[in-house]
Formats: sequence, structure tokens, C-alpha cells
Amino acid sequence: HMLRRPRFRTFMIATFALHFATMIAGPFFNVYLKEQLGASNFEVGWLTTSSAVSALFGQLVFGETMARRGSLWLTRMSLVVLPTLPIMWVFITEPWMVLAPNIIGGMMWAAFNLANFQGLLEVTPEEEREQYVALFHISVFFALFVSPFIGGVIIDTIGYRAAFAISGTGRLVATALFFLAVVPAVRGG
Repeated sequence: HMLRRPRFRTFMIATFALHFATMIAGPFFNVYLKEQLGASNFEVGWLTTSSAVSALFGQLVFGETMARRGSLWLTRMSLVVLPTLPIMWVFITEPWMVLAPNIIGGMMWAAFNLANFQGLLEVTPEEEREQYVALFHISVFFALFVSPFIGGVIIDTIGYRAAFAISGTGRLVATALFFLAVVPAVRGG
């Protein structure tokens, strides 16, 4: 009965698609950083930390922005940038170059996650919200479970850069779903 609600179904599918595409490459960025770019453990550590620090900053900045501009605006803004992040990795040749996508990614994922949570509240009926939220998270966790296997096969077969490009392309598809299907559904009330 929950999947018969088009607003919720569309929102869940688009979020699933984004996480699915993201996790094709997501678990392998630091492996690539270490194995292919020759980063030291210290470099991996501080570059990973840069993402978390920028995400903390992003929570502060984008919480206020969402209050002023709304979750749809914040979703759109973050989704314009998120597909470019794995594509940036295709062109990285030195460990220090990872700083840019990590800082940008930390900020944009903070923005997306804030907006996505608000969007979830907007597309679920209050009286049954617990069941809807549970189903939504089951779909996200399924994407997080399945995608790394696919990413591993892609990397073993055609390489890291191909997985990064495929991930970015998949993120573009998910972005299209958010722009073309989710936004009108959420606006439609």
C-alpha cells in the first residue's frame, strides 16, 4: 500500500538510484588513493578528515539555507554538483588533488542529506511515517549493500576510472529523476 503512493515511490526510487550509483565507486576512492596514487596512510587520513570537516561546516551553512530557500532548492543545488565528484577522480594524478572533491563532496552531501530528510518528511503521511521511513531506509541500505559488489566487478574488469565514470553517470541519471519526477511530485502536494 505504501508503494501505491506516487510521491513517496518516486522519491524513494530517486534516492535509491543516487545511493546505488554513488556506492559503485564510493568504497573504492581511498583504495584508489592508496594503491594507484601512492598516498601514505597519513595522507589518506587527513584527506578523509577534510571531507568530514567540510560536512560539519556544510550542516551549519545549509541548515540555515534550507530554512530560507526550502528543501527542493537545496536538493537541486546539491544534485548539480554531486554527479561531478566521481568524474573529478578520473583526472586526479596526485594525492593532494583529492582535497578538492573531498571538501566539495563533504559540503554537498551535507546539503543533500539535510534536504533529503526534509523531503522524506514532506512525502510521507504523518500517521504512518514510521513504516514509510523504514521502507525508505531499507531501499537505501539495499543500494549500499549491492552496489559495492558491482563496483568491485567493474574495477576488476575495466578499472577504477571506469567505475568512477559509471558512478558519475549513474548520479546524473538519479539527478534527472530528482529534477523531472521528484520535484513535481513534491510540489504537487
